[in-house]
Amino acid sequence: MPVELTMNLLLLFNQTKTVDGFLVQTEPNANTSIAQSNGTAINEQDLLWFDKGRVLSAGASEEIDLAGSLSDAFGDTITFARVKGISIQNTNITAGDVLRVGGAASNAFPLFVDTSDKFDIGPGAYFLYQDPSEAGKPVTGGTGDLLKFEEIGGANDLTFDILIWGASA
Repeated sequence: MPVELTMNLLLLFNQTKTVDGFLVQTEPNANTSIAQSNGTAINEQDLLWFDKGRVLSAGASEEIDLAGSLSDAFGDTITFARVKGISIQNTNITAGDVLRVGGAASNAFPLFVDTSDKFDIGPGAYFLYQDPSEAGKPVTGGTGDLLKFEEIGGANDLTFDILIWGASA
């Protein structure tokens, strides 16, 4: 089952200000396109795991084991050797509904190395990590394979979408 990735990121801004009666405008932008094919080398991945509409109960946490506990969309067990990218969107839009990623007490996935490495994703916010290098972020079963998620708003269940892609070797 080949896994191919095409990613287009386009950020367009328009900023204006009146200076001495003249309208001054600037339009900075960032545009990047990434194409990765199936495989385990640079600019390649052969594993994909995703969960659209994943729910964490209010005040709850969970750890996703990236080394052998996940099943792909076809029901096959997958084991990441290296993670090349992670996309997470907090789909809640209520103020205070925050998804915290990272901070596993032990065996933390190396993007979030220890208990103090955490990233908060607020309501409607998006987190994207992309490393097309051959190395990616290594996953080591039993010592560096747990990705922790925590609902820290405490009032509501939280729904999020997650995609993780990487290599099996």
